[in-house]
Amino acid sequence: MISEPWMAIIDCSIAIGTKKALVVLRVPLSALKNRQGAIGLRDCECVGLEISHTWNGPLVADALTKIFEKSGIPNAIIKDGGADLNKGVRLFCERKPQQQICTIEDIGHFAANALKALFAKSKPFVEFLKITSRAATLIRQTDLAWLLPPKIRSKGRFQAITEVAKWAHKILDLIGGKRKAEDGSDLAKARKTFLGLAKLRPFLNQFCHTCSTTAHFLERMKTAGLNETTYLEAKSVLARLPARSVVRLRLSTWLEKHILIQRALAIGQLPLLVSTDAIESLF
Repeated sequence: MISEPWMAIIDCSIAIGTKKALVVLRVPLSALKNRQGAIGLRDCECVGLEISHTWNGPLVADALTKIFEKSGIPNAIIKDGGADLNKGVRLFCERKPQQQICTIEDIGHFAANALKALFAKSKPFVEFLKITSRAATLIRQTDLAWLLPPKIRSKGRFQAITEVAKWAHKILDLIGGKRKAEDGSDLAKARKTFLGLAKLRPFLNQFCHTCSTTAHFLERMKTAGLNETTYLEAKSVLARLPARSVVRLRLSTWLEKHILIQRALAIGQLPLLVSTDAIESLF
């Protein structure tokens, strides 16, 4: 049993053979007190590992009940937005009505879903993906391979979309401008390869700005955690986005919800851990 207040980071692995692992890490609430960076595996202790062919809400709740009977009850549980974990944590908390267990939504997954809501079905974004995919096929294993975009995944695409935005900003600077490209030059080849990208400049400027602002917000939350100081800093960062931006509205809602959790835990200025990156690195 743990006497010091602590948080549980939980997640399920991808399939390993025919089974998946549910892992629970323990992180003391004091872990962020004197740190100058994000929480890592060295700050965590594995208190639970359960294996199953499949995971659903009731199975997750049963596993958490078994694990926490040995480790003690955490003050908070942090997880991503997966349906199985959401239901499992909810069911577990319902079994412990006498316990005040806070539930924290991982900010990385939450931000990715906000970006997805804004861009996934946007026609300019879909066109941007078509152009970059076609260009990548044309220049792979050629002298222009150094212009290859980051790999754009189909699953979990928006969790790494800020790297794509950085690349888009650089490629626009390269192929843009009014200067004439000499026939056969790398600039001429690049403009031909990425034909149509320049016309998307207004959209891509918005896309890059939104992604860079979100990346700044995430960097602060992941490295410093959430307390009154970083709460105000995060609000200032989000103010760079348009007032009606879906990303700004969703992240602001997350911020207001989780600063209330930080206050409810009565931990003063100790920052609240809001990222599951430590368990992601374990997997």
